[in-house]
Amino acid sequence: MGEGGGFGADPISGEASVAEGVVDEAGAAGQVADGRTLRWQQHNADRRALLVDASLKAIRAHGAGVSMDQIAAQAGTSKTVIYRHFTDRAGLYRAVADKVGRRIERSLREAIASVERPTRPGLAAVVEAYLALMEGDAEVYRFVVRPPALGGEVAEREVFSITDRAAGVLLAWLATEMGERRARVWSVAIAGAVHSCADRWLAEPVRWPRTELVHELVEFAWVGLGPPGQAGQSLALGEQGLAERRGVSGRSVTKR
Repeated sequence: MGEGGGFGADPISGEASVAEGVVDEAGAAGQVADGRTLRWQQHNADRRALLVDASLKAIRAHGAGVSMDQIAAQAGTSKTVIYRHFTDRAGLYRAVADKVGRRIERSLREAIASVERPTRPGLAAVVEAYLALMEGDAEVYRFVVRPPALGGEVAEREVFSITDRAAGVLLAWLATEMGERRARVWSVAIAGAVHSCADRWLAEPVRWPRTELVHELVEFAWVGLGPPGQAGQSLALGEQGLAERRGVSGRSVTKR
């Protein structure tokens, strides 16, 4: 038996394609070729995954300024082999950034998996998950945000992709309360604020405790720039709440 259901198997029904007892040799040969192609593609994907993992280990060992020689040494191979799989340094960087982005997205989804609708604790769990990953793997984060020996445009695209993943997680969650149109604005704003603060926070010689930064970011996102007397209330969620807020603002202006 070969891969893909065996030689000469019909890809739709899985039954052997036989006409009057004679196997379609051309079809069988085609499936052999397809099987070889699939095996090579899988081998290549597995090899790329190993090289990305080796790159992450090298970054953690040598810092965000890691060289290709150090990555190759960690992988137990040569730069030529790495370039064979990724074309150039930028290709490897994009693969590393993609893995980091997927890891962040997965962590954020896990953080809100048990919270059906937006709540302050739920938002705090999302922010905490993001910051914990950044702090726990700071050199990898720095490598993704400011990759060595690469143009700024390459990094900007990947960083945008990562924040876009985070915003996408928040979008579906926030939309359950405020509607998709407003959720698009708020999800991007929150993801961008958390990312920018994390970037600055990790660069500080003396950092705030992570719990304090989480609190401040949640306070900003949940309460926004409303007056202190409304602390603890959401100024963002719900069309009714938004209408009431506008009404209060209108009355305030009238009184003045």
